[in-house]
Amino acid sequence: MGKITNIAWTDSTLNLAWGCTKVSAGCEKCYMFRLSRQMGGRDPSKVVIFDLDNAKARLKGMGEKVFVNSMSDTFHEAIPVEVIRSWLQLFAEDPRRQFQILTKRINRAYALVKSGELRIPPNVWLGTSIEDPAHLFRADTLRKIPAKIRFISFEPLLKEIPPPINLEGISWVIVGGESDYKDPRPMSPYWAFLIRKEAERQKVAFFFKQHGGIGGDGAGGDQLLGQAIKEFPKY
Repeated sequence: MGKITNIAWTDSTLNLAWGCTKVSAGCEKCYMFRLSRQMGGRDPSKVVIFDLDNAKARLKGMGEKVFVNSMSDTFHEAIPVEVIRSWLQLFAEDPRRQFQILTKRINRAYALVKSGELRIPPNVWLGTSIEDPAHLFRADTLRKIPAKIRFISFEPLLKEIPPPINLEGISWVIVGGESDYKDPRPMSPYWAFLIRKEAERQKVAFFFKQHGGIGGDGAGGDQLLGQAIKEFPKY
């Protein structure tokens, strides 16, 4: 929860809250629920907001790219807009770092930005998760939000997303299968390959994280058709 992380596409993680509720199929085997039980029996569905001053102290030892709220969702309905605004202000005051926010609640993010209640600082990468074709609408919503870097995490990728895939306004794409310690749902490499080709065609940076399977990050290997593809957007 700090200086180092095994999440391949970031340098550090900063959890300003813990807890979430499931909103779609991609949430079914979320690691936060398992870790909550292992770490003192936390109630994973109860969102707890951490002290901001403590977060400021922890930031001092973190890397350049910081993934925010890996154990929650920054735009969860239980998190007041005033709290989110204070987080974004913290990020804006630290321009040496790039803060990566990934949310399934992109509709709330859009509503708060559209209303003028929030502004996304230039060093905040705003992303959304898409696990299957039924949730491509999240990309359409993300496109409407002014952010220097917008990205999509197709992880866990649960179904084929047939081309064409509209990546207009998207700077970065992450693809990965599901890792789980009991019964991960499989991802076909062909599904990842299709997204890779769309990213190439539309000149979008592509990061292949893992095939998925039993275990944590890196499960099933991190090469797509024999190639390690770990691209990042220019910032």
